[in-house]
Amino acid sequence: MRPFPPYIARALGYTIAWFAEHHFSNYCLCASPLMMVAHCASITKQIRLGTAVVVLPLYNPARLAAEIATADALSNGRLML
Repeated sequence: MRPFPPYIARALGYTIAWFAEHHFSNYCLCASPLMMVAHCASITKQIRLGTAVVVLPLYNPARLAAEIATADALSNGRLML
């Protein structure tokens, strides 16, 4: 898959991008939405980034809280839950 350049998203008027967690499917695009948010935060400056679905029972609560805080810090407060 070719990367989607952030300048194209801005030119098209995107203001937010959502990533949902999916496992074990033919169309799995994102197994870790928080990791995707952290990656996209490094290549964008203005677009807000959100986790549309995080499957909570799969995570330790303390670790998930730490990962959310890290993603929010890396995105300079652009994380949407």
